[in-house]
Amino acid sequence: MKRLALVLSLICLMAGGSKAQDVFNHIALGVEVGTAGVGVQVAAPLGSMFQARFGYSMIPPVSLQKTFSVPEHPGSAVTGRGEDVSIDAKATPNFSGLNLLFDFFPVEDNGFHITAGLSYGPKDVIRVTNITPLPQDYNTVGLDVDGYTVRAINNKFEGYLGVNSFRPYVGVGLGRAVNPDRRVNVTADLGVLYWGKPGLYAPGEPLVGDMVDVRVTSASLNGRDQGLLSKAEKFIVYPMLNLHVFVNLF
Repeated sequence: MKRLALVLSLICLMAGGSKAQDVFNHIALGVEVGTAGVGVQVAAPLGSMFQARFGYSMIPPVSLQKTFSVPEHPGSAVTGRGEDVSIDAKATPNFSGLNLLFDFFPVEDNGFHITAGLSYGPKDVIRVTNITPLPQDYNTVGLDVDGYTVRAINNKFEGYLGVNSFRPYVGVGLGRAVNPDRRVNVTADLGVLYWGKPGLYAPGEPLVGDMVDVRVTSASLNGRDQGLLSKAEKFIVYPMLNLHVFVNLF
């Protein structure tokens, strides 16, 4: 994070050395589509070699469903684990972000650029819940996660795949969002968004005190996540490949 702040500061200082008439003398409005979902951006030049972009993007909340096997009872000295039952669950994207990006053009008359920036969005990028009601015992016994009890509420489990809210971005791209010689400009970006180690979180109840979000591991699920959690934890960065169409406003 400190390195990113230094890069952004250097960009601003270098842009400050440009002629005043070359800074924010044009504004372009664009639309975006790609792995960030869909979004809008506003762009402005910071001299002949730099460009600033600010926008919002989001992935439409289209749910995916999967069937899991869970024990009839979470496990206790009285009931035991019981037979396995099939539960349908769904995952719904909640991926969105406010994005501040700075483009550096090494060659003034070329559209190739290097980009650094920062995105801010909700930490619950994927919301997870069951469609089939869980057995009644899950409302009382639940799962033991590091001393917290994760229970179903009215036979529903509400969890989410959590990442960092602040996400540094680095990448490269082609094209200029603001080109005074053209009314419409098409650009492309390829990069990565660093969001930390993802994890499955759910409300956990301590013996004393208020409920807090706790990290549910594959071990606490007795491996019944079918290896999905261990796979998700490897994706500490999110790939970004986005196309933009900008229109010069002035």
